[in-house]
Amino acid sequence: LIEILEDLKRIRSPVLLHVHTEKGHGFAPALEDPVKYHALKNFISKSDRAAASESRETGSIAGSHPAEARKRPSYSQVFSAIMLEVGHRDPRLVAITAAMPGGTGLSEFARKFPDRFFDVGIAEQHGCAFASGLSQGGLRPVFAVYSTFCQRAYDQFAHDTCLQENSVIFCLDRAGFSGEDGWTHHGVLDIAFMRCVPNCVLMAPRDGEEMIRMFQFAVDMSGQALAIRYPKATVPILPASRDPVIRLGKAEVLVEGEGVVLFAYGSMVDEAYRACLKLRESGIRPTLVNARFAKPIDADQLAQLSETHDVLVTLEEHNLAGGFGSAVLETLIDEGIRFSAIHRFGIPDRFVSYGTREQLLEECGLDAESLAEQIAKRLTSPEERTRGTLSALRPKLRV
Repeated sequence: LIEILEDLKRIRSPVLLHVHTEKGHGFAPALEDPVKYHALKNFISKSDRAAASESRETGSIAGSHPAEARKRPSYSQVFSAIMLEVGHRDPRLVAITAAMPGGTGLSEFARKFPDRFFDVGIAEQHGCAFASGLSQGGLRPVFAVYSTFCQRAYDQFAHDTCLQENSVIFCLDRAGFSGEDGWTHHGVLDIAFMRCVPNCVLMAPRDGEEMIRMFQFAVDMSGQALAIRYPKATVPILPASRDPVIRLGKAEVLVEGEGVVLFAYGSMVDEAYRACLKLRESGIRPTLVNARFAKPIDADQLAQLSETHDVLVTLEEHNLAGGFGSAVLETLIDEGIRFSAIHRFGIPDRFVSYGTREQLLEECGLDAESLAEQIAKRLTSPEERTRGTLSALRPKLRV
């Protein structure tokens, strides 16, 4: 290759150099199964992955489902199933992928509905613009794409989709830590770069059942872009929903408590729920809210909670800069809602490297045990005790 490149320097006319790459060149297992070894996960031992999984067994609060040992589906598998179900009864539904039908869960849809499935290759920009055009023609396009790769289509998201009020559903797989896929695949920027664009809705389900309801909500809605983000993980077991109907910009109170509100978005509802269990062991009984939406934020729910709670904690599997917590803070300022203290938990302002999703959550203090420890420590600090005493003596100010 170096020899050819040296020769090309002497050619004065335009040249197209086509380099044929061989996946896994020099590593026999990857040559035999290039799909399996596309990612790095197979270099982490099965025992390490099993240990991480076993450490995340879910406990229960009264009224919740008990933890079950049976294998649960991944979010991608839930997406695959709901695409087939809605596809059978709604002929408008079409699917688009950028060279990742297997990873996004669209392979079965492609087999069942070949005339309604479009693989645009590694061209997310075209995939987004193409989806916008299909919407303009009366179809309901679903662009299934890894969160990290949706960044490539930012101009088309803003100008082709949102500006023109086209109803495209963006299903953002691998949102949050993609684990063994590494630095380039972590989907930790989508909330920030999407929520600043007008005419879009951002949602994230807490579990598989809510994901199904959110998807149908997106199909039924028109006139704007809708993005559903979900992690590279199995769906958790959480208490049955007390408010199963998805309404635009409305959150769900999952656990009633006092004093402290855990306002969690998407995948962090599971971590926050298990943190609740640990906090209750130490006498702290937080209220847990499943935010459901990052845009719009449920300002009414926050206003109600501020009347009975002093401390607000936001949780997200996303960079803190410009993310869900930032959106909540902006809402509090705009609506004049005040808490005595606000704490944001999310991914710090740095590129996080390689490991299982469980390892990376722990590294950033976003696993249930770390969250419970940090929240308890902040609530019992001298500053928090002083703040709590002052708030009890006088009504909260409105900004």
